[in-house]
Amino acid sequence: MYKRQVLYGYGSTYRGLLIHNGNLRNHVFYYDYSRMNAFNNTVYDMSGSRGMFVIRTTSSQLSYISNNTCYNIQGFSYSYYLRFSNTIGKNNIAVNTSQNGFTYSGSPTVSNNMSSDGSAASGADSIINADPNTQFISVVSGSEDLHLAASSDAIKAGVNLGTTPEGIQYDIDNRARGLVWDIGSDQSVSGHVRRTLLHVG
Repeated sequence: MYKRQVLYGYGSTYRGLLIHNGNLRNHVFYYDYSRMNAFNNTVYDMSGSRGMFVIRTTSSQLSYISNNTCYNIQGFSYSYYLRFSNTIGKNNIAVNTSQNGFTYSGSPTVSNNMSSDGSAASGADSIINADPNTQFISVVSGSEDLHLAASSDAIKAGVNLGTTPEGIQYDIDNRARGLVWDIGSDQSVSGHVRRTLLHVG
């Protein structure tokens, strides 16, 4: 797919992206010592050597890395590397990762994250040791559907982040999250898995 970082830019906002099946030398979302927002994105079946979401900001402006989903991230040192107090990292999922799902440094503001290892433990109301096989509709290779399954621990486990930055209140399918938020890029329908309606006639 790509050999170096995919998305890199000062003051950029990345929302509603589906990125998968890549082998990277560096990162997917990256900014060093400035501001970047990434929310409601899904990344899966990736391999590489560095990290997926890497934000190290000393900017006076906040960076929001929230409501993202990472699944089957192999080889990377971490899925999320969040550093410094101006970074907000909430409602993120990192499951089926070969190394740390989350790495924190410099007191970022984190809570309500989920990992299949113990790395999300530092944030309040976070979920650790989650079973990767029960969180999504399908994790079958080639037929992945990373919308939340009815059995997912992420349902109703997020924190309401309001409307800042603009657009964070809509999930990856542009569905309004309402008052009770799920963890990850997908918002289930009324706390339950969405249904497909068949119209006949």
